[in-house]
Amino acid sequence: MEFISNIIYGLIYGAILGAVASGLTLIWGVMKVVNLAHGHLAVLGAFLAVIFYKYTPITIDPSLSPIIAFIIGALFGIFFYYTSLHVIVGKAETMTLKVEMSSLLSTFGFGVALYGLLYYGSAQGWYLQFEGLTGWTIQVGGKPYFEILGVSIQYSWLVGLFYAVILIALVELFLRKTVWGLAIRAVAQDSRAVALTGYDPVKVKLLTTVLSTAMALSAGAIFTLYIQNGINPDLEHFLAPLSFVIVVLGGLGSVIGTFIGGLIIGLAYGITMALTGTQAIALSVSFVILVVILLVKPQGLFGR
Repeated sequence: MEFISNIIYGLIYGAILGAVASGLTLIWGVMKVVNLAHGHLAVLGAFLAVIFYKYTPITIDPSLSPIIAFIIGALFGIFFYYTSLHVIVGKAETMTLKVEMSSLLSTFGFGVALYGLLYYGSAQGWYLQFEGLTGWTIQVGGKPYFEILGVSIQYSWLVGLFYAVILIALVELFLRKTVWGLAIRAVAQDSRAVALTGYDPVKVKLLTTVLSTAMALSAGAIFTLYIQNGINPDLEHFLAPLSFVIVVLGGLGSVIGTFIGGLIIGLAYGITMALTGTQAIALSVSFVILVVILLVKPQGLFGR
């Protein structure tokens, strides 16, 4: 029974991690920008979920926080683009090594600055550092969980899973079925050709950054619905490396691939936890999978 529960928990966990990583695969796959601030942006979304619930005059239920975090993330994405990326990659027709390194350092600096601000906010009492959403639950019939196959599943986890699936589905539909979504995919292939069709690649890159940032903040808020304790700035050291693993596993630029990559990592995590009971080993398995994928299929499972 414990083995089954670890698999179910791992799949839910993996789906949410896939949502967290999806914003990274978008900006990396389209703009060739390795966004080292991605983990910090996700943590910012988690912070917002806690702040909305505990530190605003009108208490906002955490189950609504992913929607609000997405809207705030879109606005923050404009700021992020013009302060860190526009001058470097805005009008760059090809991503040379110099441009790639410059964008890498720029996003690294932005992430470090955001990390410092989050720690400062913790110290000033904007947010109770290790409390998170402790005490908050969703109850149905007086219970915060339901049982299936003898496994207890929190309703809050299901809300997080629902948001993760909806986020991935909506972004995939946007990329596949809208003109601007097609423009984003086209820029990933040939920025010059897009300019010849009448679309401004700079605006497409801005839209990509805005969407990627909004997804990161929203996914961070979703993450708090599953991991309600230990939400602090150091969470970035966990989310960022796993996001890179999931993106490479799923395939660069593939949102659906990233989501499936998250499920694979979550499943591997659950099985390893069931067999060893050690979190450190379970996390190490994720990076072993990364090495194997790079050796066997460097473009990832769904990469082109």
